[in-house]
Amino acid sequence: MRAANRVDGVRLADVDQLRKLSRLPATTCVLRAIEAAVGFKRADVLLKEAASETTLKRLDASGKLRDYNLLVIATHGVVAGETSAVAPDLVMTPPAHAGLH
Repeated sequence: MRAANRVDGVRLADVDQLRKLSRLPATTCVLRAIEAAVGFKRADVLLKEAASETTLKRLDASGKLRDYNLLVIATHGVVAGETSAVAPDLVMTPPAHAGLH
């Protein structure tokens, strides 16, 4: 395992390791079923690269995140030591490069 990257003393995720996690193939079907069951006429379903921490942070910063009535996140969970994680964490679609923002 290679040494972890750090920025300002913060250990960053190893995005190459995170990309090795298996895809969640049923995600689209599950999200569409939830959408239908709840009865939303319009829903934003963010998949693959759009389902990222960066997207959530952008929605939050713009104030648009508070417009959602329901937020469902299909993700992997990791424990400390798994995929170079130093603490338990949720893994969304990794960015091209690890960073603090």
